[in-house]
Parts: sequence; C-alpha cells; structure tokens
Amino acid sequence: MNTTIKHNSRHTMLGALCVLLLSTAGADARPNLSSPQATVRSFVAALNKYDFKQAALCVAGARPSTALSGLEQSLKRDKVTFSISNLTVKTSGNNATAALRVRMNTRWPAKNNPNEPSRLRLHREKTGWKIVSGDRSVLAAPERAGVLQALATFIAHPQAFGRARGTARATSCQSNMKQAALAMMQFLQDNDEKYALKASSFKKSLMPYIKSEMIFRCPDDKSGAVSYSFNRNLENVSQTRLARVSETVMLYEGKNGRLDFRHNGRANVAFADGHVKLINQQQAKTLRWKP
Repeated sequence: MNTTIKHNSRHTMLGALCVLLLSTAGADARPNLSSPQATVRSFVAALNKYDFKQAALCVAGARPSTALSGLEQSLKRDKVTFSISNLTVKTSGNNATAALRVRMNTRWPAKNNPNEPSRLRLHREKTGWKIVSGDRSVLAAPERAGVLQALATFIAHPQAFGRARGTARATSCQSNMKQAALAMMQFLQDNDEKYALKASSFKKSLMPYIKSEMIFRCPDDKSGAVSYSFNRNLENVSQTRLARVSETVMLYEGKNGRLDFRHNGRANVAFADGHVKLINQQQAKTLRWKP
C-alpha cells in the first residue's frame, strides 16, 4: 500500500514538472506583444539574446531569415547589447509611437556612450502590437533612423541588409583607396611630382605615408593579398605630363590592368588628381590608362 502511494506520488510530481516545463517553453516561445511597451521591451530582450527569430516576431511583416545570420554573428562577436530608458508611449487607436533613449553597449566600452533618443512606430495586429519597419530612407541612412528602427527595418527586409552590408564594404574599400591616393599625393610632393616607383612595389613606396597595411585590402577581397594596383603606365612619369589628370587611372582594384568588380559589378578607381570613384564595367571601357 505504501509502495503504491509513493509510486503514484512520484508520477504525480513528474507529471507536474513536465507540465511546468512545457508551459514555460510555450511562454518563452513567443514574445509579449500585449502592449506597445511590452513589444519594445521584448524586441530589445530578443536582440540582447541574439535571437533574431524572436526579434522578428516583434516586427510587422517580418519573418525569420538566414540572410540576417551575418548581422546576428556580428552583434554576438562584438558582444553588442542594448539598454533602454525613459520609455513613453502615445497611443491613437491601433497605432502608437514609442519614445525612448537607447544605449548601445559593446565589448569596447566608449568613454562617451550616451543614451541616444529614439522613436519607434507600432501597430496593433490580431497577434498583438508590432513595430512598424522603416522605408527606403532608413535603408539609405540607417545611422540617422536610430539603431532600433534600423534593426527592425533590416529584420523586416533581410535582402536590404545584404545590400546595405555590400554598400558598407564598398564604402570602406573606397575609403582605403582614398587614403592610398592621398599617400600617393604626398609621395609625389617628395619626389618632384614624379611617380618614382614601380608598380610591383608601390605598396612599399607608400608605407611611410600610411599608418596601417590594412589600407591596401578591400573588405570584399578574401585572398588576404594586396587588393589594389598602381597603373604601370605611370612608372617614372611626371604628373605634369598627364594631359587629363582627373581622367587618368592611378590606382585601381584588380591586377595587371584589369579591374576586379567586387562591389555589385563595380570597382573602385583612384585617378591621378586623387579622387576615387566606383566604376561599372561599361564605364571601365572608357578609362584612360596612358599619360
């Protein structure tokens, strides 16, 4: 009799435990969308756990996407988390506007890391309140929209994140080449306006004017080698001999006089006057390579 009671009690306790675990898993499976405030807090909590599936459930029209795995990994790698404060909400029918301040925390804490003001629009759907993603202006300039609005937009439009990431790498590459071009301008000043260098060793000639070797590498170039080349036709040529300085190629992405179109069919080119431009394959046909 006592054995039966103990056996039944054990099964009752195990059953209760299973029910508790299942109910907890169910509660954690979906974010709290019961109010605009709850949705915003659920969105931030999901981001802080690097759980973009949960975050997507907080954004209108968003679906979990593997296209955002790169962004998720970047946040996780740099240990980025978000702290929010001063959250206030104005509601009008099924629409709401949340005003808050956001602090972004990273593995490299900044001396001045202020709470930035931010706004989010929300809309009440059948499943609860959801954040409304931004439009093309957010995708064009995510830094102006605020970090939470930008993340919500990228989560709703993951294909746009891929384009934005590609644009960022192209811009970074352009910045690298611009620094290399400025170094070349300084080199010319020190060498009587003459390209007194060899294409095969132009990097070595410019290193005294550059702080880091990373300037010679495009973020989209996975080879680990120098991504840029010097126009061999300008070796030992005086810049004063160039008929069209602003049209003559000085540095370019690629090798042996051929461009590498790494950025959605475009390549960065630095001209002899120092300016840098992204060139597509059609424009490449009209480039001026000889003095």
